[in-house]
Amino acid sequence: MRSNLNGLKLLEKNSGKPQNNFSLLNGYTGASLFHLEIYLKYSDPLDLNKSIAFYKMASINESGKGLFLPFLFGGSVGLLWLEGKLLSLLDKDLSESQKKIIETNYNKKKENLKKILPLYLKTEARFELISGAIGIGVSLSLSDEVEHELILDSFIEQKKEFSTIIGYYLNSLEDTSQILNNDAKMSNKINTGISHGMSGILLYCSYLIDHNILKDKAMFIGEFIYKTIDNISNSLGERNIPSYYPDNLPPKQNTWCYGDMGIGIAMMKYSLSSNRLNLFKKGEKRFFLGVNAFNQQQKKDLCLCHGLGSFISLIETYNSFKENKSVDLTHLSNEAASLLEKNISNSAEFITGGFGEILSLISENNSFTNWESLFLLRNPWGDQNEKS
Repeated sequence: MRSNLNGLKLLEKNSGKPQNNFSLLNGYTGASLFHLEIYLKYSDPLDLNKSIAFYKMASINESGKGLFLPFLFGGSVGLLWLEGKLLSLLDKDLSESQKKIIETNYNKKKENLKKILPLYLKTEARFELISGAIGIGVSLSLSDEVEHELILDSFIEQKKEFSTIIGYYLNSLEDTSQILNNDAKMSNKINTGISHGMSGILLYCSYLIDHNILKDKAMFIGEFIYKTIDNISNSLGERNIPSYYPDNLPPKQNTWCYGDMGIGIAMMKYSLSSNRLNLFKKGEKRFFLGVNAFNQQQKKDLCLCHGLGSFISLIETYNSFKENKSVDLTHLSNEAASLLEKNISNSAEFITGGFGEILSLISENNSFTNWESLFLLRNPWGDQNEKS
């Protein structure tokens, strides 16, 4: 258990401002989420006011674009997610007029999302977390089963093409075609990470399985994805899985967005959700290859995306999988937290700056807002407490 670091003191040192946009990534929505979590943890009314103020700025900025952008971290979907949190977590703190404004905005976005989702899946169908269908899925509630099914069905419709491509890759290890999202299409490789690739799809399916939502379809896709990742892992042995496969280069990062730590988390989570504990060790082995790769980095970034912040969160997620903590990595989390605290960024950005770094220090995979679920490191709809 990490000692309770003084998030307020870290916050006082931070004089940065978010970027002038409405995104979760580095803009007003991320800033509002940050202060919401700080308020719920420390009960300072000033943080409540800041959260509401940044939300208003995000809402004005988003409405000024005149478009509904179906992306979680860079678009309207992230703001929709925040509005749901504000309504559910601040019921007693908001005035009736504030509630009405947020609820109206939330309902309008939800209606727009449901309206455009079928066309989006037919025309673009990026199956990724950051700016695609998986991120949309994270923003939905469990009651939005129709929309979850649209996402799964859209993937299944393209599975035959994916299967042919993946089969060719694994048999010949040649760079031949496209798969899963536009980044991969441009590079003609399989994207393996959580942020933009297959590991994110596997985690999304795992959490649906936990809640018995569309379980057969989620298992169908999960098996396909898991076997693909497992085959890639087996083909590489002790080598790290590249960001785009096949590739002789090491992964671009070694923590959450790309690299073996995130891939291993996805493999372990799927083994728990599908009640196939015999698969857990494979993911655990891959995870530790990533831990070693990150520890060997001479220069370590700080942020939630690919730095010490995400290293801490991934360790916390791993420890949450272990009932008896036979391999307790809390000491690594403490070491990273100590290093991060000394070098905290002076920026007000969520995924790439100081706000996200502070959240990783004061949360141990048990935040009030469940912000970790945005990274698929916690269940978006409630923890299930399954252990290995």
